[in-house]
Amino acid sequence: MDYQTLEIEDPNDVNIPDAENCFVEPGWAALFTLLAVYAILFSIDNLFSCKANFSIQSISVSASSSESVWIVYFIVKKPSFMCSISYEREYVSANLSPLKSAIVNVSHYQRSNGFTDFSVVFAAETEDIGPANGSNVISGVYNLNITLLMKHKQIAANNKPGHFNVQCRNFTLVFSSDMKSGVMLGDKKIECHSSFLNLKEPFP
Repeated sequence: MDYQTLEIEDPNDVNIPDAENCFVEPGWAALFTLLAVYAILFSIDNLFSCKANFSIQSISVSASSSESVWIVYFIVKKPSFMCSISYEREYVSANLSPLKSAIVNVSHYQRSNGFTDFSVVFAAETEDIGPANGSNVISGVYNLNITLLMKHKQIAANNKPGHFNVQCRNFTLVFSSDMKSGVMLGDKKIECHSSFLNLKEPFP
């Protein structure tokens, strides 16, 4: 009769993990988890870019011999919840190319449907305008740039303050024969292009 020899392992030979390894592996796992969470949050921040649709509803101008006062009415589609626009006067500027301009007043009203009524009043130099295309109609073509403060809220990093530039190009205004007043030509809204630019120095 054959007998099988049973080998009994020496308890001293059993591979028991070192105490240091028990802490190292969970440490790496926690680090990779943290990096993965940060990457997801960073992707979410980049997903919600700061965009808002500005369109000019109407423009009216009253002019004197030295300056003209412009009132521009916008309607603004609310940007994503990650971005907020400031309509405070000290953070709004207007540039009516090719004329110099200065902000007189700013107002806004938040609608319940996600739109904002936004108006800008600014003073500009009076420009000599002649009849258009040889007709008796006195008109001028303008480019209007409005700059506001916008903050991009971020989850993975600090909020980014920046300039929100609104560019309204090549719109026509028709003036009265005595150049005392002017209005936007046509009833069609003027769609404006907007872009967000980060600032190196934060606003107060």
